[in-house]
Amino acid sequence: MKSYLIFVLLLLLISLSFVYSQTNVEIIDPGKVYGDKLYGVEMIVERIQLFFAGRGVAKANLHIYFADERLSEVIYLANNERFVDAEQTLIRYEQHIQLANNEIEKANSFGLDTSQAIITLENTLNNHVVVLELIFDKLPE
Repeated sequence: MKSYLIFVLLLLLISLSFVYSQTNVEIIDPGKVYGDKLYGVEMIVERIQLFFAGRGVAKANLHIYFADERLSEVIYLANNERFVDAEQTLIRYEQHIQLANNEIEKANSFGLDTSQAIITLENTLNNHVVVLELIFDKLPE
């Protein structure tokens, strides 16, 4: 299972490298993004939410949700040729995926049922790959 997640994550990261060369892929504005003035406030709110989420599956699900948000920000930033900001956001995306995986592993080590969280993480990573492949297909050759 772990090797499958690592494979999917590596595939996703390889796909993200192609996003940097995109031009005019339509994406919904994700709101505040890295480099915006109030982005730090948004990150503080996320940290507070993570603090109150506790541990285990609930926290893993919140990390997955935030990873989704970071991915939409990466795509938006790359689409707007803000590549340095996109790279910084990609680092935060990777951190959320890793932290979600860590929380799932911790919960599993305590004997908690993590099957739904694992499925959610796998589905999220698969959806991310599909989204990135669709974007890649729109790129000029």
